[in-house]
Amino acid sequence: MVHAKKLELMLFLSFIVFPFGQLFKIGSVSLLDILVALFVVISFFNTKIKIDRHLLALFFVFGFSLVFGGLYLKLNIATGFLYFGRLITYLLFAVFLRQFVFNYVDKEEIKKRLVNFIFVGLVAIAIFGWLQYFLYPDFRPFFAFGWDDHLYRLIGSFLDPGFTSIFLVFGALISLVSWKTTKNKWYLLSLVFFVVTLIFTYSRAGYLALLVSSVYLIIKDKAYSYVIYLFSFMSIVFLGLGIFSSFKVSEGTNLLRTYSITQRIISSQSGIKIFSNSPLFGIGYNNVCEYKNKYLGDTNTQSHACSGLDNSIVFVLATTGFFGLLSLIKLISLVYLNTADNWYGQIFSASGIALLVHSQFNNSIFYSFCLFVLGVMYAISRKKSLKLFRETDK
Repeated sequence: MVHAKKLELMLFLSFIVFPFGQLFKIGSVSLLDILVALFVVISFFNTKIKIDRHLLALFFVFGFSLVFGGLYLKLNIATGFLYFGRLITYLLFAVFLRQFVFNYVDKEEIKKRLVNFIFVGLVAIAIFGWLQYFLYPDFRPFFAFGWDDHLYRLIGSFLDPGFTSIFLVFGALISLVSWKTTKNKWYLLSLVFFVVTLIFTYSRAGYLALLVSSVYLIIKDKAYSYVIYLFSFMSIVFLGLGIFSSFKVSEGTNLLRTYSITQRIISSQSGIKIFSNSPLFGIGYNNVCEYKNKYLGDTNTQSHACSGLDNSIVFVLATTGFFGLLSLIKLISLVYLNTADNWYGQIFSASGIALLVHSQFNNSIFYSFCLFVLGVMYAISRKKSLKLFRETDK
């Protein structure tokens, strides 16, 4: 059908632009946002699908908090409304992509193809990171444009080592699960490649996310003997990292640095203070920058971190309140219950756990590029017996 060809084109283009991250972006809108939105619009007008009430409940609660925050706190919700629209778009992308996979003639073929597209994109992200690391290791001049002043760190196309690290973790997990499943040595090599690349981001959140998600896979497979290999490998890695760090020294390459920890504590305290002023419905999705400017005297609106809080849980509480966090937890639990216990399901579950861990230090759950990757993984990892999203094949 014509619309199926259009959807395939939007998907193909999305996978091409995804690795370029922040490089294909104008203002707060990326080319990936546009392609994902087109995929959703085409699907909406050509697909019969009923969206489950739990997802609708999340849309309602988040939307109500946005309006409530604007009226109660007299905030300009224009920016928050745009970010909320993007969140809806990416969540619907996951729903419609699941329907696209469900309707595909050879479902196994399209699932493998989507995994391979994501995998190739993650490899490209790692390669871009190395190019930046060797060709442009000093990112301090970009501090004037609202970016952090990193030096001797692998930043990549997302212009931030923290966010780059989670995509390297995704790549490592796909490699690990694929190697365990197929015993193909190329996946073992790609696993080493992603882990070594991750090391040079000096992102402790990325290290922890990979460690916790790897332990989850080991426990799930009851392969407890792998724990020894895992911790031996990590020990060797950090020993080598410590030796290498002595040659290229900066605040960012110091794994014992406390500045970023202090900043995250301050960010969480700010978020909790915002939450205490409106605990039930919050101040409205992504109204943090507007609220800081009006009520906390923070005029640094040019910073790329202005609209967010470092901890995703604190971010949800501050912006959507208790009801927002409750609706999100309910949705995540149902998604997890609906995940198949196979190769695709293991990739999705491990990546989801990694993202939850990582999001306690970087607000990565709501990062659009992370939503894209998790949306694709969600679409290929659903059970047939239990459906969160009730679908039709017509």
